[in-house]
Amino acid sequence: RLFMNFMTSHTSYVDQVVQDFRTVDLGETLKDAGINASVSFEHIAKQELRRVYDASKDYRAICALRNHAQHSAAPIHKIDSIGDACWAECLTFHSLKKVLSQNRRFKKLVLSEMDESLDIRRVCKRVIERMSATHIRLRDMVRPYCEQARTEIEQAHAAMARAVQEDERVYALWLCAQNEGSDHVERATLMLQWDDARRLLQEKNRRPIRPIRS
Repeated sequence: RLFMNFMTSHTSYVDQVVQDFRTVDLGETLKDAGINASVSFEHIAKQELRRVYDASKDYRAICALRNHAQHSAAPIHKIDSIGDACWAECLTFHSLKKVLSQNRRFKKLVLSEMDESLDIRRVCKRVIERMSATHIRLRDMVRPYCEQARTEIEQAHAAMARAVQEDERVYALWLCAQNEGSDHVERATLMLQWDDARRLLQEKNRRPIRPIRS
């Protein structure tokens, strides 16, 4: 179950990291790096993920196993026990090449480069290492836009605080948009709690994950 959750989370991340910031123009960020170009984050994200896919057979295996699990069957075919440690440390889970080969839709190239027995835990760890470094590179690209947005919201909060009386209480600050000739108003709360959480996570994960001991 945990492995299935991992593959689902991995797929969700790959989909969302491309979509969430796809409209951001990275021209200014690239200019700071000495590159005069107008490139979208969507383009860069796809490029980075393709680089990981091309460089890591473990990443390719996870992608193929996820498709196998979604359309065919569970990818765990063998469980072994090694040592006398607790079950979480001594149990190993394996995908078997001979079983996967029975799925005609399983990618032949990925299958050909797989070992006869694939240690799922080791594969997941290596994929996490790769994705950690990629995530940090992508996060650094959008950092200026996140900080600029936070600054503008903080300025709006400060302006509202100056505009109200000391005995008045402000419960929320909204950004509103209304089309001409329409009574419908779109509202978005200008709050920083989610961004506070983003900053904490960013600080916690400011460096790529080091190679994980198997």
